[in-house]
Amino acid sequence: MTDLLISRLGLASDQLRGETIIVTGGGGGIGYEAARAFLWLGANVVIAEIDPKGAQATEGLNAEFPGGRALFVQTDVGTEASVQGLHRESVQRFGKVDVVINNATIAVLGQVKDL
Repeated sequence: MTDLLISRLGLASDQLRGETIIVTGGGGGIGYEAARAFLWLGANVVIAEIDPKGAQATEGLNAEFPGGRALFVQTDVGTEASVQGLHRESVQRFGKVDVVINNATIAVLGQVKDL
């Protein structure tokens, strides 16, 4: 396991054991690193990602943090049915959802007058 900054902050590595956290946009970037930190803290983590490549990221997390505590659910947070499916799969796997980190975003670029 790679040395994580959070591991040097004096927190117990099992502080969130038993908690389930959904991280939208968790397949890369800030969401991925947040998921790693939550896994280090002992939580179960659901990677909710529209990009199917999030499954590969989740495999990497499960390799780094054994025990199958990371779950990938392909999710489009812009559709209610997809979000309901995310909730259903999360509860089916881990029994509950305690926290949602809404990290998913789409950056639309352009001039303000056009947006």
